[in-house]
Amino acid sequence: MLPSPEQTWSHGTVSRDRLETALSHPDITAIEIDILMGYDTTQPQESRPYQAMACHPPQKESDLSVAVFWDRVLCKQHGSPLRHVKLDFKDLDSVRPTLASLRDHLSQRTSRAFRTSATTIFLNADIFPGPGFRGKNAHLHAKSFLELCAQEVCSLTNPMAFSFGFKVDYRILEPYSTIDSDALATLTRSLSSTLPQLG
Repeated sequence: MLPSPEQTWSHGTVSRDRLETALSHPDITAIEIDILMGYDTTQPQESRPYQAMACHPPQKESDLSVAVFWDRVLCKQHGSPLRHVKLDFKDLDSVRPTLASLRDHLSQRTSRAFRTSATTIFLNADIFPGPGFRGKNAHLHAKSFLELCAQEVCSLTNPMAFSFGFKVDYRILEPYSTIDSDALATLTRSLSSTLPQLG
């Protein structure tokens, strides 16, 4: 069962300050985090590991790693307003470490309340070429994204949902078309066979 569409979102939560603001605000019910492989500015520059970070392109640095994000969000769920999470992946390489980190955190005792809650985790990526990008590659390859998600989420117990997006050039001022809706409908129909783990 999907959550109500009536949510109060924290969009582009790509820093520790933004995350703490969202977690401390009683009206925030859903948090979106943009994710790509990058570098943690809280670590010494000469030894920063290349890891999944809360960043929005073209930035590849922030002070919020995915591991810290899960640590703060999962610990905050107990006794706090229910918050859903939308993972907006900006590259394929960050999918596996992000979901692996979630799985690791869910195995910890501190996240027991999150495991048993109705929190929904949305897996999002721009996998369709939309207005201004038709005939070009989408942001992420659809099949590769779905396969990665299927491999990683099969052992997770929280409700999961997909939120597919379109790569768009808004300067073109071109509307969405039946090409776009047909692509989305075709993919949606294929999900039950492509991702049996989530069915």
